[in-house]
Amino acid sequence: MNSINIKEMSEALDSIDIKPFISQVKQYIRISKYIDQTLRTPDFLISGQKKYRKKNEQYDLCCENIGKTALEILSKSTLSANRIINFGISINLQGNTIPEINAQTEYYFRRIKKQQMELLSAIGDDIEIIKNMICQAKEMRSVMKTHAPAINKTNGLMEVMRERIAERPTTLLRLEGTGDKIRELNKTLKNMQEYENVNGSRINRDAQNNPVGKAFSAYYDLVQISCTDIDYLKLRIQKRFKELKQGGKLMLKLSAKGYSPFQKRKLDMLLSCHDERTQEFQKNIHECRKLYFNDTENIPIIHHPDIFTSIRPAPGFGLH
Repeated sequence: MNSINIKEMSEALDSIDIKPFISQVKQYIRISKYIDQTLRTPDFLISGQKKYRKKNEQYDLCCENIGKTALEILSKSTLSANRIINFGISINLQGNTIPEINAQTEYYFRRIKKQQMELLSAIGDDIEIIKNMICQAKEMRSVMKTHAPAINKTNGLMEVMRERIAERPTTLLRLEGTGDKIRELNKTLKNMQEYENVNGSRINRDAQNNPVGKAFSAYYDLVQISCTDIDYLKLRIQKRFKELKQGGKLMLKLSAKGYSPFQKRKLDMLLSCHDERTQEFQKNIHECRKLYFNDTENIPIIHHPDIFTSIRPAPGFGLH
């Protein structure tokens, strides 16, 4: 096992930069909302095509950049995790005559390393989730873009039919005359009225219910939920990355200089926050298992002290 020095560890931690990724995700959410709103506009093919094409190009480029940036962060996170595993205390604890300080150095160093590993894993999971959600949304959007004109035209036709049924005359229209064309027109008008008399209520009901429009709206609801979830994950990544940086600096100081009582408050606050998040995760797992088994008694909580998996809390658990 090759030991890692402080310089190598510092370089690995400093190489992880989430700012480009966060910026690209913000841009994605903004462009995504515009494109989806444009697609559901009936006349977008006439009035908004030029701007739509430009936004669509930006959207494709943004998705591509997010994929590349995500892979870069994940690669650097893997390197940092490997170095943390082989990173140890640099100072000679044997030369310190205060056993309590040595014990505190080893205790906090071990815990802060664990915190770093778990945060790297959690951040990586969230980035992977965002990347996959964006890939799936892009595929769905491509399908909707293909069918949007037909769906919008169908919605327009159903609205015209609804208005026609609502405003149709109650008496049969009949043209005066005896010519062949007049007879054909009168026959057509009679057939129309008979059809509307039989099917008018159903046509009006279908037009008002608008199943096609509802299906389209369901898609936009999914898009909105997707953007909300991506924004949630983005905020969580930012919060955890801040803790990762704070913990990384303390880990390097512990390795280089050992424990100092002046560090205790920062260390305890950082580790306490991480412990609370882990406990909240375990609590969420327990609640999910209760719902799954429909049993509120005798369900043990399975603890994984060395694993911290990223998961969105259930309603009521809040952002930790």
